[in-house]
Amino acid sequence: MSNFDEFRFSFGNNPAEQKLQILRHEFLGKSAVIQGYAEILRQAFERPEMVQSADELKDSISKIIDSEQYIRDLIDALTISHNREKYGLPELRPYENLLDAIRVTAQKLALPLAEAVDDTSRIFICGQYPLVLRDEPKYHRQISFALVKSKFLVELFAFVENRMFQVEYEIVLSTLDDVAVVINQWLLEQRTLTQMQETYPLPKTDS
Repeated sequence: MSNFDEFRFSFGNNPAEQKLQILRHEFLGKSAVIQGYAEILRQAFERPEMVQSADELKDSISKIIDSEQYIRDLIDALTISHNREKYGLPELRPYENLLDAIRVTAQKLALPLAEAVDDTSRIFICGQYPLVLRDEPKYHRQISFALVKSKFLVELFAFVENRMFQVEYEIVLSTLDDVAVVINQWLLEQRTLTQMQETYPLPKTDS
C-alpha cells in the first residue's frame, strides 16, 4: 500500500500554507536520500571493483525507488482531493480519518465501542495518527492503531508504574472490522493479555 492514506489522514485538513511547508520539508529530505544513493550508483559504475556485492546496488536502487514513491504519495495526498479511489486501502476511502473509520465500523457491527468512542467518561482520545485511545477512568488500558503497508497495526498498552504505559502485545490485522473488535475487546471488555494472545496468535515464522 502507498503512504497516501497515512498522509491524507495526517495532513489532509491542514491549511494550504502548512501543506506547502510539509511538502518542502519532506521533499528536501527525500531528495537528499535520492542524491546520496544515486551517487553511490555512479561511483559503482566508475569503480566497479569497489562494489562488495550486487545486493548493495539493489539496496541503493530500492532506496531511490521508495523515496520517489514517498514524494509522489505525499504530493498526491496534499494536493489532489478527488482521487481517494485510486490509492490506499479500499476500506479507508469513505472516511476522513482513522477515528471516523473506527466509529462507523463499530456502529455497523453494533459494538459498545460505537457509543463509547465519543464518551470521554469511557474513552479518551490521545492522538489522531496513529489513533491512540485510552480507557477511562480506572482500568489504565491504551491502544494504538495505524496503517503499516497493507495491514493495520494494533498495539495493546497496559499501565505500569510511574504513570507510564508499555506495549504488551502487537496484532496485525487486515480489516477494519477486526480492528474495531480488538479495540472493543481490549478497552471495554477488558480481556486479559492471555486471552488476546490466544485469540490473535503471532504468525508462525520459518525456522
